[in-house]
Amino acid sequence: MPMATTDISDASKWQVVGDKMPEANFPTNSDGGKPRHGTVLPVTRAQYQKVLEAYAPGIAVKSVDAMNAATKTGVAPTLPKTAHLTMADGTQKDVAVEWDEVKAGSYAKPGTFTVKGVAQDDSRMPVEVVVTVGADIAEGEAEAKSDAANITLNGGETDVRTSLTLPTAGTNGSTIAWKSDSDLITTSDKDGVKAGYLSKRPAKDTKVTLTATVKNGDATVTREFTLTIKAEVKKGKTTDYLFAHFTGSEGSATDEQMYFATSKNGLTWHDTRDAGDPVLTSNVGESGVRDPYLVRSPEGDKFYLIATDLSIYHRGGWGKDNPAVNYNGSLNLVVWESTDLVNWSTPYLTDVASRIPAGNGKTQAAMAWAPEALWDEQAKQYIVYWATTSSADEQSGGTADPTNMYYSTTRDFRTFTDPVKWIDWKESVIDTTMIKADDGYYYRVSAKDKLPVERTKNPYATTVSARPEDSKDANPETDWQFVGNFGDLVGNAGWTGASLEGPELFRYNDDDVLAKDGKSMKYGLMWDQFASGKGYLPFYSADLGSTDTADWAQASEVNFGALKKRHGTILPITAAEYRAVMKAFNKKTVDRVPATSVTIDGRGTIDLGVGDTATLNVKIEPADSTDDITWSSSDGTVASVDAEGVVTGLKTGTAVITVKVGDATATVTVTVKGNGSDNGNNGATGGENGGTGGENGNAGGTGNGGQERPNNPSAPSGTGGQGDDGGKTPAGDNRSGGETRSLSKTGVAVASIVGVIVLLAVAGTALAMWRRRLS
Repeated sequence: MPMATTDISDASKWQVVGDKMPEANFPTNSDGGKPRHGTVLPVTRAQYQKVLEAYAPGIAVKSVDAMNAATKTGVAPTLPKTAHLTMADGTQKDVAVEWDEVKAGSYAKPGTFTVKGVAQDDSRMPVEVVVTVGADIAEGEAEAKSDAANITLNGGETDVRTSLTLPTAGTNGSTIAWKSDSDLITTSDKDGVKAGYLSKRPAKDTKVTLTATVKNGDATVTREFTLTIKAEVKKGKTTDYLFAHFTGSEGSATDEQMYFATSKNGLTWHDTRDAGDPVLTSNVGESGVRDPYLVRSPEGDKFYLIATDLSIYHRGGWGKDNPAVNYNGSLNLVVWESTDLVNWSTPYLTDVASRIPAGNGKTQAAMAWAPEALWDEQAKQYIVYWATTSSADEQSGGTADPTNMYYSTTRDFRTFTDPVKWIDWKESVIDTTMIKADDGYYYRVSAKDKLPVERTKNPYATTVSARPEDSKDANPETDWQFVGNFGDLVGNAGWTGASLEGPELFRYNDDDVLAKDGKSMKYGLMWDQFASGKGYLPFYSADLGSTDTADWAQASEVNFGALKKRHGTILPITAAEYRAVMKAFNKKTVDRVPATSVTIDGRGTIDLGVGDTATLNVKIEPADSTDDITWSSSDGTVASVDAEGVVTGLKTGTAVITVKVGDATATVTVTVKGNGSDNGNNGATGGENGGTGGENGNAGGTGNGGQERPNNPSAPSGTGGQGDDGGKTPAGDNRSGGETRSLSKTGVAVASIVGVIVLLAVAGTALAMWRRRLS
């Protein structure tokens, strides 16, 4: 019971101050208990701030946005109702302010004066506003100035690598319009694409000035932002993988942090760290992260790692000792940013769920769990989706209502649109993973009782039904259509949500696609075996829209390594990115598998025009060699070669390109002639039965796009594409034929691949694998 006095020596002066310090304002322990016998120590403001930063970063203020007001001489100013605070844990919020009294003499004549106030939250942060007094102050000028001053673009960074969010309204009711001195960044909405879209990256770093025009009442304020659009980067071919995950069983604070594993083929995984030594650590929010998702920007050189802000360890574990975990969780996601997968920003919190209606008299939604993000190439924005319980019952005597999936859109992972309820089934769904497949459909798999698989061409479509099966007859062009339950698709109805959660869909790199019983298993689907605590269980799929069990299989070849892999994400990466990640983070020995031989595409010479490029494909023996690959040119002024084996003709002449893998080497002679021309060095096949595009650019034959399968809602029905004169193949009508691809290391010619298939078939081998190994 709180009491206070104005005279500690006079017992009669003591009084209960419950109205000013109600019991509800006392802190609550993790077990729901209140503080007991203790002491209160007066401290300075600076000491108080340091204590908050150390122990309660969610209420420690890092900075306060500048505030301005304006008024006419002799008229009392209208002061901002809220202050915009950035907290020590990275969150941002608008907090009500209680201002000191403004005396009439302060605005009796032109000039400026400062009014002090206090933020009305747990931080009790002192704030101030600068008031300008003048005879010609326009109505709304203070609000316009404040809104202009509070605009933040690109997270405050001046280097721009991807599209921006351009705000169109201020917190004080101002409207904001944009102009640019360059067409690199759009400043108006067009064809469903919001302003701020980065239309292209320039050939070199380019300065761009964006001007915001802020209007409020009769006032207009402008503010300029000078940004540097970074030069376009070459998108390397992805050949390897990075796996971001958490681990363990919540037995220590380091279990719920970020670990990286790498792989050269998507089958054998290498842990870069041991348990207890995470690559990235969250010290914001709950100081723990789960369910990470790693996404690459469409430009190729911006990465976002998003995760659930949750620490079961710090909360005291699951179950009866912590019944509140799924109704009073964080409404934020934890975000890291990087431009190279090596150098990561400090983690920050971003609010996605606070605007979801709570219901049942609650003041907020319950939590934001298991986020994922997918770039929508049409709308030029990310779709971010997660699970939230939005109408939880009281802790005592009640059970939380079903958890639903919500989505929002963003470009910068700091500013989000209002959440939309995406999946609303009768029973809870706590995880959903989504991918855009080669057939043009979006597929999603959800952690619900029977683990449903669905597809659509409109990822924004919302689902409201009792069961996923209710949408089996939906039109997938506009709505989500039920494909099947996972257990039925793989031929084992025992796989259900009782044992599996945390699904993760990804596509294998072209040169890592397994051929299994005649099926090309292009997609991976991982499930977290939460019930048994065993970590991820992997599966393959040749066609995510198929109900034929032959198109689905358990991936028994996958070896995840010693460290338990919990709900995470697998990102295809280039060979150069793989080397950089391993150099920066790997602390564990990789047993060397030396290369015994390397060959380049079976050719000894290549003809190029000036400005032309060609990708050199290599085959390494053994396929799982761990040796580094290096490329070099005997004359870099004639022809250059990059780390991915891409050769560029620079001037007429001859150069020898050498690839070195451990002690093995191979060479090819490049002759550069005159102006650029398409010499058709990399041919491609047409459809499944189509001919191969010739080395000199002969057209590939048309192919049979595959027979319709009654059990398969996504079966192709057209023909393969017709090869063009450059040895390239445009997309055919739902073709299922193969292609000769530019493989960074195996690049085996089609005829050779067919020969290997025949040999394996003769040997009675059911599993055909082609693998390349990079450094």
